Amino acid sequence: MIFDRVYPEGALANPLSNVETTHVPAGGATVAELKFDVPGTYSIVDHSLGRMEKGAAAQIVVDGPDRPDIFQPIHPRSACSGGH
Repeated sequence: MIFDRVYPEGALANPLSNVETTHVPAGGATVAELKFDVPGTYSIVDHSLGRMEKGAAAQIVVDGPDRPDIFQPIHPRSACSGGH
């Protein structure tokens, strides 16, 4: 997932564009904007995946119409190997 705009430390001036990862310092905050083109459940984790087992993860649930022109999920027991 690519963030459209990132505001390091929540600063409104000079946002960064098209950012894949960003630093969130201990005791700090970062604001990020992004747009989802297809519905689904998207997980957010940090690079220490071991913390995910302790609950350090979030999910964003996006509703909306399917967009087969952008993404076709692979369904179990499907004869074709669609995908993204």
